[in-house]
Amino acid sequence: MKKKQKLIIVEDERIEAEAVKVCLNSRGFDVVASVSTGEEAVEQTELLLPDLVLMDIMLQGEMNGIQAAEQIIAKLKIPIVYLTACADDVTLERVKKTAPHGFIIKPFEDNELIAVVETALYKHQIEKKLAESEERYRQLVDKAQDIIYETDITGRVTFLNPVGLKITGYSENELIGKHYLDFIDPNFRKKADRFYSLQIIKRKQNTYLEFPFIRKDGTEVYIGQNVQIKEEDGKIIGIQAVARDITERKHALELIDTQYRLGLAVNQIISYEKLLSLCLDAALKISGMESGGIYLVDEDSGEINLVAFKNVSESFLVSSSHYSPDSVNAKKF
Repeated sequence: MKKKQKLIIVEDERIEAEAVKVCLNSRGFDVVASVSTGEEAVEQTELLLPDLVLMDIMLQGEMNGIQAAEQIIAKLKIPIVYLTACADDVTLERVKKTAPHGFIIKPFEDNELIAVVETALYKHQIEKKLAESEERYRQLVDKAQDIIYETDITGRVTFLNPVGLKITGYSENELIGKHYLDFIDPNFRKKADRFYSLQIIKRKQNTYLEFPFIRKDGTEVYIGQNVQIKEEDGKIIGIQAVARDITERKHALELIDTQYRLGLAVNQIISYEKLLSLCLDAALKISGMESGGIYLVDEDSGEINLVAFKNVSESFLVSSSHYSPDSVNAKKF
């Protein structure tokens, strides 16, 4: 058996309140209370938690119907339908600010009352389901292990989930409203701009791109992201992206490639200098350093010489490219 929906009537005219109650009960609703003041309306609504409140605007006591409705909506989010003979512009403006689910001008027919009540209850159910769905989506996004963000059609960030904030190091205020290109490595911005501009022009629903992202502390992290275009009424309004930190995978692939080239070089018996250069590249990639060198020790003389180097200064080359066996630095090796 379908559960009856509970209603509260707030009406200071006893005869009118009784007529409304009889009408609603005869149509399968359960009027759980009928009160005449705003204060009673708030109190009984908190106590009985009805599915809907029918609220007259002009009431006995210090609190009118609009004030009572504001408290009920703020505390309980229970839908309100106003019953009133006041239909002037000032009253209507005040009523609209409370976002009621219905409004009936007195006098009214029974069928009109039932139609407004049923519509209000249906609308509230739809809104409730939508809110629950949005909450589930929000929790999914907030708890996701991937970066999830959105931009408007101009490319400015409108949303970023907590994982994205953690990985990038930025606060929400520092990111919202900024252009996504501002956070991409400058050497990659033109490519990213062309890539996503083409996606919008061709209306490609989904794309994938990898690029270096600059975190707030200046360090670089590689991002791999899927981007979908967002549309509204057939018009593109922005993009939605799901991205993942692929820095470790990127470095692993680079290391595999370096190891492959080293093996290839050895098999091809390339020059001694080229082999040392490849070894240095591999060492720098493994360590994550940008500069460094390789020293070799002469077994006979004990001298130490810098035989391969990358991104080192001239002053370093002058002072540190050679060490004699009895030098302080040589004893550190």
